[in-house]
Amino acid sequence: MKKCTIIYNPKSGKGLREKQIEQIMDLLLEYGYDADIIYTQYKNHAKEIVASLPHVDLLLSVGGDGTFSEIVTANVKREKPILLALLPQGTTNDVASMYGYGNNLLTNLRNVLNGKIKKVDICTINDTVFTYSACFGKFADIPYETPIKLKKKVGYLAYLLYGIKSVIKSARLYDIDFEIQGKKYSGKYTFAIVSNADRIAGINNVYKDIKLDDDRFEILFCTLTNKYQVLKNIRYLLKRELDHAPGFEFYRANKITIKFNNKLAKNWCIDGEELKDYSDTFVIENKYKVCLLLPDKNLNRLFK
Repeated sequence: MKKCTIIYNPKSGKGLREKQIEQIMDLLLEYGYDADIIYTQYKNHAKEIVASLPHVDLLLSVGGDGTFSEIVTANVKREKPILLALLPQGTTNDVASMYGYGNNLLTNLRNVLNGKIKKVDICTINDTVFTYSACFGKFADIPYETPIKLKKKVGYLAYLLYGIKSVIKSARLYDIDFEIQGKKYSGKYTFAIVSNADRIAGINNVYKDIKLDDDRFEILFCTLTNKYQVLKNIRYLLKRELDHAPGFEFYRANKITIKFNNKLAKNWCIDGEELKDYSDTFVIENKYKVCLLLPDKNLNRLFK
């Protein structure tokens, strides 16, 4: 019989009932997995668990994007990485939604167990792993500044409320030098998003033709400072043409070096969490690949 370890974050989303946990274990057994479950108790606990875990056939992340990010971070640094799968239980679940998960817990698990193994590009920023996005500047602090109690109470609406407050505030320009594929650029920007994903901040298909295994990531810089300009460009977002919108610069690369000539007001946000790195230079590169067991639904769209 195959061996599966479940890492479960009970603080993600609204949590699971004991009966739901039993149903997960029963379904895994139906698919030939002898499973055990480990509960995370504090931030970064999932990293510690994965780092010391004996090799198993499947490691199942039950939690939100942050829990999954912790597991991926530790897994890629193992001498023998473990095959991963995801069972979403967070507030926004951007990663899970991108991979084609729905709202039903057991349907999600059955779909992934019937799915296929794919290799996914994993990026780092100053050697810190992130699974789908890193951003700085205006809006970047919304995921980690939004109160946990509010997220548990109203879910994704909590981010929208804080997003509206951020739009109203004046934007700060950052003087930046950056280098992509040996070419040097400079400019002043209010925010930027680096991602290997087609769903960001709860919005699907932000860009067209995204592949998660093409050894590249996407970079979007914004020069807009006026809130009316930002609101005006929402139509490009709705049309999935943000990479062609006025006031934006779009790139694809496997490495970018960004140097700030003035201090960041807020830290970078990676996978919805604050990056506590106070450097003035950040190197982002496509550094790892991780094997994921994924539902079939979006594979043709997301992979080469």
